[in-house]
Amino acid sequence: MGLVICPECGSSVSDEEEECFCCGALLNVTKKASEGQIVEEEEPAEIEIPRAVEQPNIQASLPVRESVPGYNRMPMAASEAFSADKQNSKTMSTERLSKGYYILWLSLAAYILSIFVFPLCIVLFPVPFFLFSFMYFRSPSFLSIKESISSYIEDCNGLNNHIMELRNTYASIQKTDYGEAAFSNISAYNYKKHSLSKANYTPNIYDCSRQVCDGARKQPFKYLCKYFNIKANEETLAQFERVLNNFLAAEDGKILASNKRSEILKRISKDIPFIIRKLFPSKLNRELGFQEYRFNSVYYPTYSFRYISSGGKSGTQFDITMDIQMLERFINYLGEVVKFKKSVAGQRRLMTPKLRASIIERDNKTCQMCGNSTNIEPNLLLEVDHIIPLSKGGITSVENLQCLCWKCNRSKGAKI
Repeated sequence: MGLVICPECGSSVSDEEEECFCCGALLNVTKKASEGQIVEEEEPAEIEIPRAVEQPNIQASLPVRESVPGYNRMPMAASEAFSADKQNSKTMSTERLSKGYYILWLSLAAYILSIFVFPLCIVLFPVPFFLFSFMYFRSPSFLSIKESISSYIEDCNGLNNHIMELRNTYASIQKTDYGEAAFSNISAYNYKKHSLSKANYTPNIYDCSRQVCDGARKQPFKYLCKYFNIKANEETLAQFERVLNNFLAAEDGKILASNKRSEILKRISKDIPFIIRKLFPSKLNRELGFQEYRFNSVYYPTYSFRYISSGGKSGTQFDITMDIQMLERFINYLGEVVKFKKSVAGQRRLMTPKLRASIIERDNKTCQMCGNSTNIEPNLLLEVDHIIPLSKGGITSVENLQCLCWKCNRSKGAKI
């Protein structure tokens, strides 16, 4: 039995073995035998097993802190590295905290601005526009515009004054003054009559029983004449005809006055700055000299029948508003119940909107005194006038009626 050297690891292996016991490589025994390379048996060499490379002990080479009671021994370099990391983390935390405070202060400042500065900006925003309007209305250009249309404005204001006089026509009709009495509760049981204490007493309110209220609801004109001392005669009829005629003229005048003002403003709109026209229209009208009137206010007379129970807990009220339609119907009612004189029975006509319109059309919408017409002045207010006034014995007839403009009718008055 001989030995064979393993070609891989160099170990001596018996030639009877097929593989190396050390590395497991196959041994080519057949080839070795054929070549006569039989190795004599030798003492097995000491196999040197490779060992893991020993790492240098770094910690042993580092200086060690002196032991302190309660303090673990730690290499100095590692401790310093740990301290540096800890310091860096503290610095980063401080930076984050300061950044958070910075954001908080910015948010607080924005909140304060939103509370105080933003409303202040809103309040101060229109100030430049008011300053501009203040300077413009005192500028020579505006004063020249105002001077150029002063006559038109004066004419428009005169029409407005005339309309207000027409609206107050009914106030001139005589009303019976029944006096005034104060209310006091002297009942034994001191009933709380709130409705009675708050009730106001005016000449146009009649306090009555429930039966009278119900009768006024069914026959308003009959009860109106009976309980408000309106006498059904020719004089009363003439007064209400005059009221209706003036109310009709006032309604027409409201439209014409508005159109006249719009026409004047349209004529000068190109010379007025856009800011003044859009932001200060009311101030522009005042500075130009237009007088302010509220044509939408209620001016029709109202008569009321009112019932309040003795305890003041229940009651009813019926109102009769003498607007244009009710005035026309009331005039027709008076025309049926009034007994006219025989001399005027066949000539007397009732002043109605239809009669008024027919007289204006008959005179071709032309004033019979000055000759002005709607063809010359589109916004001209035309009125129907009695040639012989009613106060002078005139009657409402087609022959005694004529068309006049508001200026001529205002100057004529009760003259013949």
